[in-house]
Amino acid sequence: MSRGPVPNHPSDSNERYKMRQPLFTTPPPRAFRMLLACVAIAFAVMPSVQAQDAAVGYPDRPIKFLVPFGPGGAADVVARVLVEKLGQRLGQPVVIENRPGAGGALGSGIAARSKPDGYTLLLGFDGILTVAPTVLKNLPYDTVKDFQPVTKLVDIPIMVVAHPSVKAKNLAELAALSKKEPGTITFATTGSGTTMHLAGELLKKRIDLDWRHVPYGSGSGKALIDLLGGFTSTGFFAVSVPAPHIKDGKLVGLGVASPKRSPVLPDVPTFRESGITGMDASAWIGLLVPAGTPRPIVDKLNREVSAVMNSPEVAARLQAMALEPATGTPEAFGEVIKSDLARWAQVVKDGNIVVEQ
Repeated sequence: MSRGPVPNHPSDSNERYKMRQPLFTTPPPRAFRMLLACVAIAFAVMPSVQAQDAAVGYPDRPIKFLVPFGPGGAADVVARVLVEKLGQRLGQPVVIENRPGAGGALGSGIAARSKPDGYTLLLGFDGILTVAPTVLKNLPYDTVKDFQPVTKLVDIPIMVVAHPSVKAKNLAELAALSKKEPGTITFATTGSGTTMHLAGELLKKRIDLDWRHVPYGSGSGKALIDLLGGFTSTGFFAVSVPAPHIKDGKLVGLGVASPKRSPVLPDVPTFRESGITGMDASAWIGLLVPAGTPRPIVDKLNREVSAVMNSPEVAARLQAMALEPATGTPEAFGEVIKSDLARWAQVVKDGNIVVEQ
């Protein structure tokens, strides 16, 4: 015989209701609220503690230094001057790994995707980090988002130089000549979309200079040879490139774009001295790490690298190559990067500059 459902006990519904009630029907006691606050603070400071822990004993193994160019160039030379002393100061080897390709974008992309633990450094060049993003698409990195600046390393003074056949001894005379003989003056650079190219376009706008760009995609060697041969009128180069030929009288220095004269060519005036404002410009090389690298590691690298770069021995070696040590804080280097990105983007827009990929 089926019994059917057993009727609920009269108090069952009340008991179930009580079990569903919140644990506290009044605000939690003051002691419990303090406990919750302490837990929240602990979680908030945990990342900082973890960052400090990451820097303890750093480095404890060799450090990889990515140079996105082949051996022998200016950037590679700066890297090798730095690592000689940096490894000694850090107590671990700093090993250069040259990763050339795509104008420096390949190696920079590898660095951007590396673990942010301080064991991958990038030798950054202004052309890769602040010029290329304004003229090229689909780069394998975002300069601002993917990298943490450590410090600028050196400034590379740049200048305008002319063949002796050009009837101009300074930039004012060059601008006047370009108006008198429109379309006849050319300026050679290492390639389209480079710092020198954009600096030339900016100068064109500043002094109403009528000159035509002649890009060389194989570095400064061929561009310099053609200028020496008179196949181009002028060129925009790093000071170190034409300096020996200016001293020999084979080329004429018209102006240096840096705020001060180059010790290598003390007789060549700056753009500013020539009355050209808003044209302070130079190429630069700096040190970066992947974004997210713990700040204590960034600060340690900044201290040790700055000590190396500003040592009398290293500074003298760099200045002999027309390179100016230019270390500073991570924040200062970050501002340089952002300022240059904005400046070159405006030049590209104003000049309607398009670079084929």
